[in-house]
This record gives sequence, C-alpha cells and structure tokens, in this order.
Amino acid sequence: MINEALVELCIVSYSVTRQEARMYSKYLAHAEPDVYNMRLFDAAAATSSAPLYWELKETTLPDNSTEVLIDGGVVMNNPSIYAQSLALIERMNS
Repeated sequence: MINEALVELCIVSYSVTRQEARMYSKYLAHAEPDVYNMRLFDAAAATSSAPLYWELKETTLPDNSTEVLIDGGVVMNNPSIYAQSLALIERMNS
C-alpha cells in the first residue's frame, strides 16, 4: 500500500471515472486513505497505462468504489510542479 512506502513518492495518473488528475503520495494516502491509498503495483500500472498503447487500469479503491485510471502524462506531462506543491503543503502541515 502507498501509505506503507519507505520514502515519499509522487505517482501521477488521471481518473477517467471522476475526470480529474490523481497524484498518489504517501502523504495523501494518510490524509485521504479512501481515495489515495492503493497498492503500489496498481498506482504504477495506472501511471503507465497510456490509452493509445495499453488498456485502461480499472482499480478498486479502499472504499470499494471502482475507478478507471490512465497515464497521468495525458493531463500533466511534467509533474514536478505538483510534487513541489505537495512538498510545500506537507511542510506547512507538519
């Protein structure tokens, strides 16, 4: 699970179901576990599922809802600014 990662991470994908970007991190997995805590394998498969090359990644969230995810590069090709924002939010809340 993402909340058990040994280091902070930032995995970006896009939820086709909810039509919004998803940024999976250890911090967000603790803050909103029903949305952001999933198996690392599922998050990696989601961020790698480019819609023209591979199948969409359908995953079940901890609250038992189903979500269809695709490659985060579809909406944010360079997630470094999002990772920086996440680091600032985490720093302000600690």
